[in-house]
Amino acid sequence: MRALQFNIRYDNMADAPRTWDVRRADVIHTIANWKPDLFTIEEALPHQFVDLQDAFEDYDCFGVPRDNGIDEGEATIVFFKKDQFTPLLEGHKWLSSTPDLPSKYPGAGSIREFQWVKLQHNATGQQFLIVATHLDDQSGAARLFGVQEILAFLNNNFLDVFSEELPLILTGDFNTTENDPAYLEMAQTLDDARLLAPIHKDEFGGTWQDNVEDPFVVHADQQVLQLDFFFVKAVSVTRYIVETTPINGAWPSDHFPILIDFSLRPIPKLD
Repeated sequence: MRALQFNIRYDNMADAPRTWDVRRADVIHTIANWKPDLFTIEEALPHQFVDLQDAFEDYDCFGVPRDNGIDEGEATIVFFKKDQFTPLLEGHKWLSSTPDLPSKYPGAGSIREFQWVKLQHNATGQQFLIVATHLDDQSGAARLFGVQEILAFLNNNFLDVFSEELPLILTGDFNTTENDPAYLEMAQTLDDARLLAPIHKDEFGGTWQDNVEDPFVVHADQQVLQLDFFFVKAVSVTRYIVETTPINGAWPSDHFPILIDFSLRPIPKLD
């Protein structure tokens, strides 16, 4: 199976001439070209969410706008092929002291959330959990809190993840590098898919284009940071790719999408 993660960049008029109406077709093409079985999106404003739903009608999806849970703010979304997976449970939480309400962690730059879906793979009957998030870009404390809240949620609701009876894929834009406490906290519990894959393609060594001017345009001195990750448990990763192919001399977003090819480890059945 194949999973793809992509921060598509929210529709920002300051990005002109690379606003969403210009980038939309490139984003859709980039995703469709890889034919993922499931994919996650960050920073989708409501109208961008609708555009993706219209473009990927053979996928089902879950995700809510973070500002009010209804129709305001960016959304983190999980898409999955309708004919391949059956959703069993789904939900979302805000990364704050009031996780059931749209709310912000003190000192964070934005309201943050995570989305989760428990899926059954129809061909094999295997179940697994996929979690997608977008951590704060302004506050290290908020990022660490967010990671701790996600892990606590899993521990309180899906103990079979930690016993490796329920495979897990946790992905998103973590706004953190490998030296950040949030990354280190996550890596103590889950496996970084980059480090597992025997086939590894990462042209620039990162996922976010750290060029202040014209972030969507190909630069000779391209600088990047590794901000986007796949973390897994009870999942075998065979390939990890950062997609860095430009379209007409520009990238669809200020983040590169990443994808993994994976298989769910079969769970031994007791006699």
